Amino acid sequence: MTTKNSNRRDFLKLALSGAGAAAAGGCATLTRTKPARRASAAPVPAAPPRLALIGVGGAGAPLLRYFSASGARIDAICDVDERELNAARELLAERFPDLQLFQDYRVMFDTLKDLDGAVIATPDHGHAMQAQRALQAGCHLYLETPIAHTLQELTTLKRAARRARRHLFCGETNINCEPALRARAALATGVIGKISQAHIWSSGPIWPQGGEPPSGSDPVPAGLAWDLWLAGAQPRPYKRFVYHKFNWRGWCDFGGGTLGDAGCQLLSFPYTTLGLSAPKNVTLLAARGGTAASYPQSSTLRWVCKSAAQKSQVELFWYDGGALPADDLLQQTRSTLGRHPGSGVLLVGERGTWLVAGTACKQHYLGLNGSPRMTDFERHALWSLLPEQLPPTVTAPERFLRAIRRDERCDFNLTAQPALHQTVLLGALASRGSEG
Repeated sequence: MTTKNSNRRDFLKLALSGAGAAAAGGCATLTRTKPARRASAAPVPAAPPRLALIGVGGAGAPLLRYFSASGARIDAICDVDERELNAARELLAERFPDLQLFQDYRVMFDTLKDLDGAVIATPDHGHAMQAQRALQAGCHLYLETPIAHTLQELTTLKRAARRARRHLFCGETNINCEPALRARAALATGVIGKISQAHIWSSGPIWPQGGEPPSGSDPVPAGLAWDLWLAGAQPRPYKRFVYHKFNWRGWCDFGGGTLGDAGCQLLSFPYTTLGLSAPKNVTLLAARGGTAASYPQSSTLRWVCKSAAQKSQVELFWYDGGALPADDLLQQTRSTLGRHPGSGVLLVGERGTWLVAGTACKQHYLGLNGSPRMTDFERHALWSLLPEQLPPTVTAPERFLRAIRRDERCDFNLTAQPALHQTVLLGALASRGSEG
């Protein structure tokens, strides 16, 4: 187990050393049975992909349910909280009686040698270290967004995935649902003309932001490996309801604020629709609150990206904590819906605007210049545009399993959306008052 004097760099070295069991100092695994080796003789029918899941509570819970029913074989689950592990074991025990449980992912990868893939749904600050260790173990990856916590980690992870020739799929961003696919087909016709701006806003944060770490400490809950949860971050005492399980997103050491949480989902539609590249810099236009330890309570950001689809530049604007686009931009939206959505995306083109209401990317509205109201896209003639040419709706977890089973060519840029993640990480850095 990491000591209180360890730092993130030391922890990263341990995570990538291939000697996780020794580094764990005896805090190994709840179950330590030796796995059976796969036969390597004559070709046999394709076996179900063998998976390990890291982080089985919170965002990991729906992934656990999906992959357990997908036809894949779950060999192991890992979580720093024994309560989450025991709850997951109860769910999986009948289907996977040989399931192994671990608290330290390094020990897990040192113990299991025949895994095909790893699914990671832990707090942001652990993503890159856990992913790189999984790549070293020969695993394909399904990694919740954002896939890294810093720009340096993103660059390192990208190189590691290419070197290992393994897939890295990022978590579901809803851009492959049918309404989103139809919307992209409609926009490709130029219905609102060339798009010059995308305004993206979120109703978050829904956790505290802008404060200082509290003093004092609380007893660590039974079964929680607090040092392992910190994953090399600056040591600090456990405080109830402050970091684990949920409020870690507002602290700079662990999360990316509202942008790190909702940004990957909301930005995915303009990024995919316009073929945007990663910006070189970001401008912090406004911020309220914020400390060196925690993200501001409200922020407004601006990036400039190149659009491959339009061969032009597009301005991206981000708003959170109550900040919104200018009133004139939302006038049609309010006239149509009676309000502005809590979260949304507004694309501004030469001939009109396109609204994506909410984070699910399923509610789309078209507003043409000169019209006081917008039209629900499902009621517009464009809704039925070229239905035979729309690709089938496939979720990100399903695409991940298909890629493993079919041994498809790995393309980090397509599956992991690095430009999108670079945008989010640049924005999170800038919102802290650091140069982006």
